[in-house]
Amino acid sequence: MADTNNNINYENKQSPKYETANPSLYPALKEFAKKLRNNPTQAESIMWTLLRRKELDGYKFRRQHIIEQFIPDFVCLQHKLIIEIDGSYHTLPDVEISDEERTQELNKMGYSVIRFSNEEVIANTDNVLKKIKSILNTHRSSPLGGVRGSSLSIKICGMRKQQNIADVVTLQPDYLGFIFFPKSSRYVGEDWNTEIINQVPESIKRVGVFVNENIGYILSTANKYGIKTIQLHGNETPNFCSRLQRKGYTVLKAFQVDEASTIDDILPYQGKCDFFLYDTKSKGLGGSGQKFDWKKLNELNDAGAFLLSGGITADDADEIKSLQLSNLKGVDINSKFEIEPALKDIKLLTKFIKEIRE
Repeated sequence: MADTNNNINYENKQSPKYETANPSLYPALKEFAKKLRNNPTQAESIMWTLLRRKELDGYKFRRQHIIEQFIPDFVCLQHKLIIEIDGSYHTLPDVEISDEERTQELNKMGYSVIRFSNEEVIANTDNVLKKIKSILNTHRSSPLGGVRGSSLSIKICGMRKQQNIADVVTLQPDYLGFIFFPKSSRYVGEDWNTEIINQVPESIKRVGVFVNENIGYILSTANKYGIKTIQLHGNETPNFCSRLQRKGYTVLKAFQVDEASTIDDILPYQGKCDFFLYDTKSKGLGGSGQKFDWKKLNELNDAGAFLLSGGITADDADEIKSLQLSNLKGVDINSKFEIEPALKDIKLLTKFIKEIRE
């Protein structure tokens, strides 16, 4: 795959650090955000100190990070969590918008908003910290969850064909996966048409699947196709995963599992990824279409939230639902639901999704 770093400067005003900003308003927003950072209120200074405490390790917050036309006080991008203190400017001074209206707009973008008063932060610091920790622990234990009301998310991977994607969208999965690995039989192609993926509604998250790629290619591809969730299916390091997290992406790290696998393989990635994916170990780097012994999940469960993958069929819904695993947050399905590579069988998907959500 060609190296795409040569003509890309990620340190300019379109840097991923501010990729959430409205480009046309960016210059004015940048200057005003800088002014706010340099002149914090007493409550903002206290809150910034709280958010940098060791108890909150693994949650990186940014101050006055621009999101579209808004300047929230504090943002944790990887968990799409915003903390605001009432009374501060949260957009340009000449823009009139209430806290309630702004929160509604941010919610539509997928962000959760927690709001505190100045008095609450200054006078009840311990209670504020307890509340933040409680909310963050909820995010840590449940970064996933079926957006259709199911306790398990459903990710359908290996999509490519336009009409097939349109048909699958009607089943309302939580995630659709698109493979950007040339050696895969489900590779989308070198210059895949953006119109194909743009038919996926915002309610369904787009997942870009990459294998041992350079970060420049991942970023440019994600930007081109509107991808906010990155699945890493190779030998990527914890630091590599963390770099993508810090740029605001949700990161899913895949691990190949067999009898020799231990939780020690996973632990270095805690706090560096948003969730894990457990697939069956094979000779290649892609999926094998085979199951591993799901008893191994009892050991791996304590590492953190994960998706189960590897050879899942349309008849496995009941067994999956019977698994007593607190960190099992969803399933990743692919080859056992296909007519041919990258062409999903709608009848099989319909059966499985109906049963898993009952």
